[in-house]
Amino acid sequence: MLLNSLGFAGSGAGGGEGFGFGDLLLILIVLGIIYYFVKRFRSRNAMQMSTAGAGSYSYPVPTPVPAYGPPALEAMPEGPKVEGLRHIREMDPSFSEKAFKDLAEDIFFKIQGAWTNRDLSHVRHLLTPEMSGIFQKDVDNLVEERQINRLENIAVREVEIVEAGQNRGEEFVTVKFYANLLDYNVEDQSGKVISGSSFDPVKFLEYWTFSRNVGEKNWALAGITQESQR
Repeated sequence: MLLNSLGFAGSGAGGGEGFGFGDLLLILIVLGIIYYFVKRFRSRNAMQMSTAGAGSYSYPVPTPVPAYGPPALEAMPEGPKVEGLRHIREMDPSFSEKAFKDLAEDIFFKIQGAWTNRDLSHVRHLLTPEMSGIFQKDVDNLVEERQINRLENIAVREVEIVEAGQNRGEEFVTVKFYANLLDYNVEDQSGKVISGSSFDPVKFLEYWTFSRNVGEKNWALAGITQESQR
């Protein structure tokens, strides 16, 4: 179509003038112009591609690496909350924290009952000689004053081991008791309330320390510390 528009046509029926040198020169000029633009277009594209590659090349994003942490601890036995219990378990593998708390609570109620009855004969084996002497002195004072210290409706709210360890061949465990009860004194003959209240309970927080020699089985109450009472 381009050649026809430039006046190039072969001889044929009804043909006009023939093909001349001027026409050939004109065609060469046109082809030269076309070649120039085609070459320049290709060169420009190549330069653009090269420039784009140099300025906008981005490194491939690496595949995210999963964050690894310590494996979940499953079916692991719970260790003792008080570090000193480990030493006791080393010497006595049968030691159980739960069983000890049950034992401490049993001793707690037995001693409270013996105190109210002013008779320590049934619980003396649960006391160290020092504690037995202290309790007996207080009981003797109550008998002499003809009073009874009533401890009733005892409700233990919390029993927790708070300290444990070994010292000079002796093991000890301290238990926290948080409880409430009726605490009042009466005359041993008439039953008249002398102090305290027989209907208004009080709350108290006490720490009972039990001890035994290393290698022995039975525990005994060695001390009581009262933190608060209201």
